[in-house]
Amino acid sequence: MTKQQNHITWKNESEELYVLNLDQNFDPFADYFNGIFKVNFSKGLFPAGEPNFKIESSLYNGNMVITHRINSVSDLIDIVIANDAVRRMGIKNIELFIPYFPAARQDRICNTGEAFTLKIFADMINSCGFDKVSILCPHSDVTPALINNVHILDEREFMLQSVLQMSNGKDVNIVCPDAGAGKRVQKIIEYLSNQDRTHHYHLVRCEKIRDVKDGSLKEFYVGEGLVEGAPTLIIDDINCKGGTFLGLAEKLREKKCGSLGLFTTHSDCQEGVENVSRKFDFVFTTNSKQNWSDILKFADLTTYKIKY
Repeated sequence: MTKQQNHITWKNESEELYVLNLDQNFDPFADYFNGIFKVNFSKGLFPAGEPNFKIESSLYNGNMVITHRINSVSDLIDIVIANDAVRRMGIKNIELFIPYFPAARQDRICNTGEAFTLKIFADMINSCGFDKVSILCPHSDVTPALINNVHILDEREFMLQSVLQMSNGKDVNIVCPDAGAGKRVQKIIEYLSNQDRTHHYHLVRCEKIRDVKDGSLKEFYVGEGLVEGAPTLIIDDINCKGGTFLGLAEKLREKKCGSLGLFTTHSDCQEGVENVSRKFDFVFTTNSKQNWSDILKFADLTTYKIKY
């Protein structure tokens, strides 16, 4: 890909690149100027509830990228159906671009009688035969291990922008919310330290106790290393309803942290975004699920746009 007048030109101009945005409010190719053909389609439901999907554009030789945001199981079904439709029109080389991969938190069986939902969804995507499947922050190593031809998108630039927006001092506390995020947050600090020499980054490891049967949170603990008065950013992959972060925020403020920020790659629902936006000085997320800054008008809410 080459930059051209603040836009991007598709690198292979001899072949058309078809882009099928199944969510019309999500366009990772918005910055592309030449060589991109946006595919039109229609969809609905038959009277009995079955999906009705049709490609409305003419397709010729070329490559295709199908993009979508997964907010329900029906979004997965849309992908499978769309893939079948375009292949029947002669398109053979197809990529899938879905920043949020569903059920990533169900990456193991905790209790007897549970289903391995993540593997079920991964098998659905694998059955489509995509040449590449791009995802963002897949929660654990299990998700990419289950998906064929997976490509993990880089989100670290968003985190760097978040720190720079929060701080003009020397010290920044980066909070790891639990043991599961430890390796990821450590690598993020290494990246931030290499890219930004103006700040000193301090890792603060926290812990929470959760009941695996009902999911309730019992206790929160803040480890050593917090610099009093310094801007403090919690980094995690998913915000559901905000319970973990609200509990940690209370403990961090007790330890006299400075301005308090939260970066979560994915934000599941409006309730969770509202909850943390009312309690944190800064909230950062992406549009992997929704365009949150368009839906909610909190002054310190930043929603980064994911691009191809």
